[in-house]
Amino acid sequence: MTDDSSTKDADDKLFEARFILNMKRVSGLIDLVVPRSIAAEGDPLESDISRAVVVLLHATFEDMLRTVARQRAGTMNAEALADVPLSGASRRAEKFHLGALERHRGKTVDDLLRESVEAYWEQRAFGSCNEVENALRQMGLDTEPFKFLYPGLDSMMKRRHQIVHDADLPNATAREAKPWGFSDNLLLMYWLLHVLTFNAQLHVSIDPADELHRWYLARRTTAIERAREVIRDLLALAKGPADAFAAGFQALGPRLMEVQELLGPPSEEEIREIARKLGIES
Repeated sequence: MTDDSSTKDADDKLFEARFILNMKRVSGLIDLVVPRSIAAEGDPLESDISRAVVVLLHATFEDMLRTVARQRAGTMNAEALADVPLSGASRRAEKFHLGALERHRGKTVDDLLRESVEAYWEQRAFGSCNEVENALRQMGLDTEPFKFLYPGLDSMMKRRHQIVHDADLPNATAREAKPWGFSDNLLLMYWLLHVLTFNAQLHVSIDPADELHRWYLARRTTAIERAREVIRDLLALAKGPADAFAAGFQALGPRLMEVQELLGPPSEEEIREIARKLGIES
């Protein structure tokens, strides 16, 4: 195995390990509240735990982007590097005098570029998908496959902003927060789908030969499409007569279960097919 392939393997393991760790933390919080409040408004403590889930989910998404960006520092071209400030000089990219290099004596150009790029990504925040789009471009990735995820991710970012900056209070004169209800839980599951799917798309964009994550990408994309259909039908029910809502809502149950099943691991037969595509099946 070459040094380059060893580095890539280590990068892939770190990228996935951090994502799995953070998603387990998200799932741990969800398990505290969703089983009891999925079909009803939760109490104030459960509502605040659910708000914490949104914040941690967004942090997981940001960490995923930053981890990959740091690992792809060497792929940034001159145009992308023009946005990166010199390490230790400023938080903004700008012209600098030779005196700014004095503290970097003994470093190679490659060392200084890597240090500056890593510092740049450490301070980047992602509060909208315009920023995500720019980050993907700076990493040298095609943004087109990610765009169908932007509306859902944008809605997650807006809710996270409302929670973090406004304590999730509806307006400047509100004296209490709205309880976290079924519609909030439905949106939370929808956002989880988007973060999971973005992760799979990121893997495939980095390595088109990654058949396992290509399989996950196909399944999660289908799950998002089904979830969107369920949400549209739920909104239509809410606009209809009240006596028809209960029966219509009950009919949506199996479709929600279908979405959940699409998030499961591959079967033995599917694993064999993935192995066959990779050329490693005996």
